[in-house]
Order: sequence, then C-alpha cells, then structure tokens
Amino acid sequence: MKAVRSPGLGSKAQQDIRAGIRYQVARLTMPTNREALPVRRREIRQMVQLQVKAAAVREFVLRELTLALSELLETAHFKITHNNGQQIQVVVTRPDPKTGKTQSQTFKADSLEVLRSVKGAGEAVRFFERYSPRTVFGGKGGVQNFHVRLNVTYLLGELVVQKGDPAKGIPAARYTASAFPLCDVVNEPRQLDAIKVVAVRGLVRLMKTGKPEASYDLRLQVAQCLADQLQRPYQRSVLRQRIDSHLQHIWYQEVLVEGLAGVGILQNKQAQPFVETALAEVMANPNRHFLARTAAAKAIGRAPLTGAFDGGLRSYQLVELAGQMAAAYNKSPTAGYWPRSFQQLYFSFKAINKNDVTVAGKPAGLLGQFGTARLQDAYRQVVPLVAHVIVQPTVTADGKQRFMMISSDTIKPLTDWLAENRPANYKPRQPSTTTAPTSTPTTKPKAKAKTKAGGASRS
Repeated sequence: MKAVRSPGLGSKAQQDIRAGIRYQVARLTMPTNREALPVRRREIRQMVQLQVKAAAVREFVLRELTLALSELLETAHFKITHNNGQQIQVVVTRPDPKTGKTQSQTFKADSLEVLRSVKGAGEAVRFFERYSPRTVFGGKGGVQNFHVRLNVTYLLGELVVQKGDPAKGIPAARYTASAFPLCDVVNEPRQLDAIKVVAVRGLVRLMKTGKPEASYDLRLQVAQCLADQLQRPYQRSVLRQRIDSHLQHIWYQEVLVEGLAGVGILQNKQAQPFVETALAEVMANPNRHFLARTAAAKAIGRAPLTGAFDGGLRSYQLVELAGQMAAAYNKSPTAGYWPRSFQQLYFSFKAINKNDVTVAGKPAGLLGQFGTARLQDAYRQVVPLVAHVIVQPTVTADGKQRFMMISSDTIKPLTDWLAENRPANYKPRQPSTTTAPTSTPTTKPKAKAKTKAGGASRS
C-alpha cells in the first residue's frame, strides 16, 4: 500500500487506501489464512505503526481500519436504505442458532428519532448510526467464525497512534476511537465470553493509553458497559461450568471487575460512586464464586476511590469474606482455586509490587490508598488465613503431602472481630439454596429415567 506512505490525502490517495484496507481486512476472513491469523494481524498493525508517516494519513487509515474491523465483528448482516436520513429501512439478517436457516427482520421509520422509538430496533439503530454514511463490505462482513472475531478484537485494542519508549516506561498510544466497537462486542449477547474478555482488556488499555485521552463521557460509557455485564446471569461453581456454559463464565466475571477498576472513573454524572458499588456488590454476593468475589475485592483496592469511601463497611465485608472462605476451604481444601482466591483477597489490601498503582498514581491496595486503623485491623485478621493456604500442601511427619485445614484457633480471632466491629449500615446477604435462576433449564425426566438417576443433583 504505497498510498499510506504519501504525505497528503488527495482523493486518489484516499481511494487507494480504502481499497488496500479492504483487501488487508478481507484477508482475515479467508479460510486459507486460518493458521496465519496472528501473522495477518501483525502485518496490519505494523503497516500503521511503521509505514504511515503523516499524521493526517494515519488518522484516516485508523478510521477506515476501525470501520472495516467493526463490520467483521457484527453478528448479523444488514442492509440500509434511506433518503437523506428520512424514509429509513434497515434489514437485519442472521442464521437461526438452532436450525441454521437465515432469518430477516425489517425495521422502517420516517426518521432516526422515530426508529429509536420502535420496539426491538436497538440493533437497527446502531447499524444506521455507524454504517449509514458508508460500509466497507456492504453490510455482508459480519457473522464471522470465532477465530476471525477473536483476532479482530485483539487488533482493535492494538492499533497504535504514537510509538512509545519502553526504556523510559512510556507505553505506545492506542487509537481511542476503537473503544466504540469494543463496547459493542461487550454489549452483544451473542458474542462468546472468550471474545468479550479480549474486548474488556482492550478497553482498559485504551482508557489508560488512548490518544487522544479518553473523555469522561467515554470512560463513563465504558464503565457502564462493564457494570451492566455484571448484571447478567452468571456461573457459580467450577463443577458446573460445562453444564452452565450458557451463563457468564467465572473467568469473565474476574476480568469484568478488574476492568471496571481500571477505567479511571468512580462516579457517574449524579455523583454516585457506581463503580465502587458494583464491585462491592460482587464482593459481598455469597452466590458468586470466590474467584469472582476476591477479584472484586482486589479491584476495589485499585479503583480511584475518594474520601467518601466507607472504610468501615468495606473492611468488615472483606473480613466477612475471609471467614466465609475459611469455612469453605475446610470443607474442600484440595480445590485448585484456593491459592489464587486467597492471594487476590490479600492484594485487596496490598500492592503486588512497586509498579502496581492506581490511575491516580497511589500504591494499589486499600492500605496504599487510605491505611486507616480500621483497615489495618481488618488486614491483620486476614493475613493468618492467607499465610496458611498459600503454603499448602505441606509435608507431614510421614513424608506425605497433605492439605491441612485452617485451625479453629486461627479462625477464632476473626470471628470475634466480626462480632465486635459490625457497622450500623451493614446488611447481611444470605446465599440462595438453589442454583436457579442461573442453572440450566431442564425438562422433567420420565419416571423410568428418574428411577435410574435417583433424583440426585450436583451443585
């Protein structure tokens, strides 16, 4: 693509760049490139970073690339017709997930404002707003396979506007406008959690290193996008991950809370600390898995907290979480997730290393941000439990490795502390006795099958 090295943006150069980008992006979808998708991705990234010299050309290339890549991530094909923004018609076509047969929906309206009021037309509105000026693939670029969508999502978070200087600790500046299609990926219920994980991490990278610097409104949009995802039905048990594969994966829950803390804002426009509230809701929810809860606890210690932070309540919830983890650990000490869960709980108080800082530059962890006497006291209750678990299994006198339970003497000071330090605004949460409504819907078995199964269930 010689045109990307040109010093200006004449009409011929624009035409050549658009044709070149269409070709480069289309190569990602070719079956012959399945094995080489990371290579194709690197070629596009290097084209922007190494070949483009003029700032105006780079901006044009990045804008065209983002438009083309966005279309590949769509989960439907679309066709848009309108007359200068009037007499709008959007046809959305996608295969039925059960039968594979193509299904189409048509949305008509006299204007965009009217289209927004049409029930179920949210996707059609988004298609019109983004693609009505121009599409790269004529609305036929979507419905790609997992491998294409995964690499496209990676690429959107990797597009570089300005080189960094690793020797000086200066990261490369990323293309901030890529945040919009990445938000769409996170919001799309048909996208797999594995792809959403990449999108969330790309969004956090853009919020930290994007150029131009992300505005408050964009950060708020991203934070709200992640917080909304935490309202989805979620997996609760690693034993049921295959059965509950249609629910939000535990790993994705961890990535969401980590990302929410890294967006760089705490409050919405009503001055409500909704980021802290969302993280605390996950941390205190006894129905969620301990990996998700401790990830949320760690994230609270990295969110940009303010002086309004309720250290008394949060410290109590952290110690309560530690007590619940100790009780659960003693029931199944060999479970593989315990070391990481207890480590994440520890890092809610402390930074991992000197480079682990908040967006405000403070050392990460609640003790690094505040260090009040109450938080210090809560930290002292948690440390003995963490110290016990992270050294398991231990070698006993007979030379065998065994997972030792946490002794009652170790747990008692924590239990006493909880009884003596309960804040007035604390509201206890009780775990539900069933996995519903997040469990897999099942049909009623026949009498013969029920006799064989014995009516047993696994939680």
